[in-house]
Amino acid sequence: MIAVTSAMVVPSLDISGASLDDESERLQSTLRYASQEAQLSGEPLRWVATKYSWHFEVLVQDTANKKQDFASLSSTTTYTEPSYTWQAYEDEPLQPYEIPAPLFIKTVAQAIEFDLGVEVKNTGQAENKKEPIVGQVLFLPDGTTSLSDIVLASEDDGVKPVVLRVRPGPAGIRLKKEGEN
Repeated sequence: MIAVTSAMVVPSLDISGASLDDESERLQSTLRYASQEAQLSGEPLRWVATKYSWHFEVLVQDTANKKQDFASLSSTTTYTEPSYTWQAYEDEPLQPYEIPAPLFIKTVAQAIEFDLGVEVKNTGQAENKKEPIVGQVLFLPDGTTSLSDIVLASEDDGVKPVVLRVRPGPAGIRLKKEGEN
């Protein structure tokens, strides 16, 4: 009886501690939260993915470029067009996250690139990371998201990748196993 019970239990143990289903559901929940946070805060957010981690950034106005002269009422006001920068977003639950081994983000495919219509500078934080960026997903305050497919995979050969489909509107963020329609 012990041998039969062991034969049933041992193959179901996850030795690495990382489950592709659990991590894909975690990412799905986190992206849904980010979409809601962008809508409630009124500030665009972007999810930036590397092969083994992800982090969020918020688009904020660069106040260093504001120039106004109100020295006298009769003087002319000088105005410089505001610029914006992406800054790290570190509040829970959108803090940076390391994906447990043997899982990784295989690809982030986007249908189109967004143009925010303003000058946007990168703070350089994402570029300074050791890992190259695999892709990003943009969440706007009006509920719009960048049309993206995120493929979460495992280095174990027997595990099929999971695709998270990020769509604006009622389609939302869905999980799709590789091979499903």
